[in-house]
Amino acid sequence: MSRFILLLSISLTYLKVCGDVIKLFGEEYSTDFDTKIELQSSTLTGTVPTTLGLLTRLVHFRVDFNQLSGSIPTQMGNLESIRSIRFDNNRLVGPIPSEFALFTDVYYIFLSNNHLSGTLPSELGLLVAMTELRLTGNQISGVIPSEYAGMLALQNLYFARNKLMGTFPSEIFLLHSLRQIDVEFNRLSGLIPSELAQVTKLNLLQLKGNRFSDELPDTISELTSMVTFTIDDNPGLAWIKETSFSAAVCEKITSCLRTKIVVTDCVCADPRPPTPSVTPTGTPSAPATMQRKKPLAYIPNVVRTSRAPYARAAGAGQRTNWIAFWPRIVVGLLFLGASIYVTLNRSSSTSAQVELEQESEEQSNLLEEAR
Repeated sequence: MSRFILLLSISLTYLKVCGDVIKLFGEEYSTDFDTKIELQSSTLTGTVPTTLGLLTRLVHFRVDFNQLSGSIPTQMGNLESIRSIRFDNNRLVGPIPSEFALFTDVYYIFLSNNHLSGTLPSELGLLVAMTELRLTGNQISGVIPSEYAGMLALQNLYFARNKLMGTFPSEIFLLHSLRQIDVEFNRLSGLIPSELAQVTKLNLLQLKGNRFSDELPDTISELTSMVTFTIDDNPGLAWIKETSFSAAVCEKITSCLRTKIVVTDCVCADPRPPTPSVTPTGTPSAPATMQRKKPLAYIPNVVRTSRAPYARAAGAGQRTNWIAFWPRIVVGLLFLGASIYVTLNRSSSTSAQVELEQESEEQSNLLEEAR
């Protein structure tokens, strides 16, 4: 007969507990009350026990920032009350269990920075309560399932630094709750879906280091909540044609992307008719539409993070910061005062010595006269 304890919450965070402490849970203990286990940053080693699935009332489970190895047991699918799971920053291997689809109440799963492999289980699209899914820094391959559009509450999706390929499912951009999407440094290809304009609350879109091709969709200008947008290191992206972006659209992009925008090899066209300018020799120059267009990174209020920003000319429009010179001025005054003091002392000592010599000479003269 197994023992029974009233386990409501246990936290050993930052206590540097070593060994297979995690095996204490589930093997002989169960509870009829909601349970929370927090063992993050505790130097845990070993594997995740299959008996963990016996804690059917486990609600929150954190073992991030440890040294756990092995695979994630499929028995965790029995955690019918689980709401949050954090296995990030460990050494876990193997696939993501499709049994995670049984977590009907889970709202975030963090599995980042492990060695997980295999493909993304399409069954995860059944997690209608999921708000955040983090799988960054693994070795997951295959395509992003379009079934993930079933995560109706999804806000943040982090799949960066994996081996994902294929196109990005346009159905995911129909989730109006999305806030952040990060799929940097994968092998995604094809067109960037124009449906991204449907995600009006999107404030972060990181597509850097993939194989997207063709052109940026015009609908990017409708992302009025965007703060960070990265798309460089996509060799297949062509230069944007004049009909793609007008100057008004470019101005809107730079105003909505308030913090930074990283767009390389892209141009914005001026919708005004070209006016030929006259060169010093009197011959009209080529129209503006025939000249080489400046990349989007040259537009004011736009910051490039992929390369160093173009510096202004030295001294142009810059004010002298006198506060920075105050320490030097004080030190200079101290040296000047010290030199004046030394000079005065030397002059005073010299004059006193002259007076003494004159007095001694007068005394010697008086002695000679007296004789």
